[in-house]
Amino acid sequence: MCAAGPKVLIFSPFFPWPQNHGDALRRLAIIDEIAKRYQTTVITIRRDGTSEAHIREVAARNPSIEWVLAPRLETSSRSVTSRLRRTLQGLAQGIPPWVLTLVTPQSVRMVGDRIEAGEFSTLILLGEAAGLAARRSNSELIWDKSNVLVSSDLRAVREARGITQRIRGALQAPLAFRFEKRVLGVANQVWVTTTAEHERLAKYYSTPVVEVIPSVFDVPIDPTGFDPESRTLLWMGTLNYGPNWDGLKEFIRTNGKWLDAHGFTVRVVGGGASKGKERWLKAQSMVDYVGYAPELSTALRGARVGIVPILTGAGLKLKTLTFMGYGIPVVSTYQGMEGIPTKAAAALVQSMDQFPAAITNLSSDSLYQASRYARSVAHDKFSTAALGARIDDALQERS
Repeated sequence: MCAAGPKVLIFSPFFPWPQNHGDALRRLAIIDEIAKRYQTTVITIRRDGTSEAHIREVAARNPSIEWVLAPRLETSSRSVTSRLRRTLQGLAQGIPPWVLTLVTPQSVRMVGDRIEAGEFSTLILLGEAAGLAARRSNSELIWDKSNVLVSSDLRAVREARGITQRIRGALQAPLAFRFEKRVLGVANQVWVTTTAEHERLAKYYSTPVVEVIPSVFDVPIDPTGFDPESRTLLWMGTLNYGPNWDGLKEFIRTNGKWLDAHGFTVRVVGGGASKGKERWLKAQSMVDYVGYAPELSTALRGARVGIVPILTGAGLKLKTLTFMGYGIPVVSTYQGMEGIPTKAAAALVQSMDQFPAAITNLSSDSLYQASRYARSVAHDKFSTAALGARIDDALQERS
């Protein structure tokens, strides 16, 4: 429990429990570190599946934290009419419409009321969507973000293969620019996950103080155990995140014949799949669809390598850190290693069709060496202790 002193209000639109999503991992890690240093209140929003047991479990971890739950978006608000209304609202106000699906008006009012009461010295907004609650006040404002939205949207316009993704990027980029510019205009400090994200921010905006605070993954005491002779490739991620799904689907479509011909299976671990995505994955002969796995160490055991076939999106990838922490050699695109020393990958590729050669050319010795080195990097640079030190530096810089 922290000593009495300055009080911090944290707004996290994504309820950070259970720890089955990259957003949940980063946000709870930051909340924990802040709570070690300051009196902390967290305003958050229930997500689909949030139960009373989940709320009790996260509260029991640290009784000194005050948790305030805002109601989630009502099911009726997800109708076609409601989506159209949010789109029109986003266009009128310069807000990407997807932000309005994550942050409820009630939660924004709750944050505003607590800040206006004058009891908090600092407001920390966790995630891009949390920026909707940004406002000028006497409190210091810190915005933690994993992605420069306008950069990602413009990149989709340039590089996405599907016309739908390109159109979506073209429509969202102006809204993302207005939204980010407005929040950055009132923020005192911004936290990003990689140096590359810092550079993207500087390219598009005149920013306040920016601190690079990588996401973290606590390395297990024992590695999961990979098998250099295995014909199983591991894919892990949240399937409702566009760049994850697009990359996985492109990998399978590009390399499906090679996978079948050489007896390889892609084990897909991760939640968030729609019924349509589940059907598509289960219909692929080379896919072993696991879905959400409560016991991650069991789901990851016995594979040859972990693959990170991601071509869009930005920021540090927790899926990559997770493979590294469990001692699973990583074969990745360069995008999948952003913010992580590239030497921690067993092999790097620039396109989907380069994965087969990269995977088959790795010897047993090189896989074992890559496993050991990646675990050491994850432990030394991306541990909870490292996160605490980075936050201390950021808060000292602010003062």
